[in-house]
Amino acid sequence: MGKRVQIQQAHLGKASIQVKADSIKDAVAALLEANKNAGIVALTGLDLDKKIGLMYHFRSNGAIVTFRTDVPKENPKISTITDILPGAAFHEREAADLFGVVFEGHPNLARLVLPDDWPENLYPLRKDAKIEEATF
Repeated sequence: MGKRVQIQQAHLGKASIQVKADSIKDAVAALLEANKNAGIVALTGLDLDKKIGLMYHFRSNGAIVTFRTDVPKENPKISTITDILPGAAFHEREAADLFGVVFEGHPNLARLVLPDDWPENLYPLRKDAKIEEATF
């Protein structure tokens, strides 16, 4: 798949696959087609300066498969995968709360981790977060 997907060599039952953000849904669909029992176990966010990195971790055939992608920090949007893998809903909500990622098409991006009175546009796991702006 060339520039859209890059597979890195597996190590100790783990595989890491770099995926373009606009192909994440296709990659997840391909994984589910290969193993209908695959499931998401975590979604990790990373502040990469000008980008937000996303690592989708799946359990598949006794191994962990990680799809890595990133979105621009100033407009962190990516398609939801909840329509093909409903179990991703809480993981996406957590990344939305903590990193400000917008999962387009998500059925309910309501707060999950942060309190309802947390300031809008303050994402605590971003390096540039000014936590002192959160007053309680």
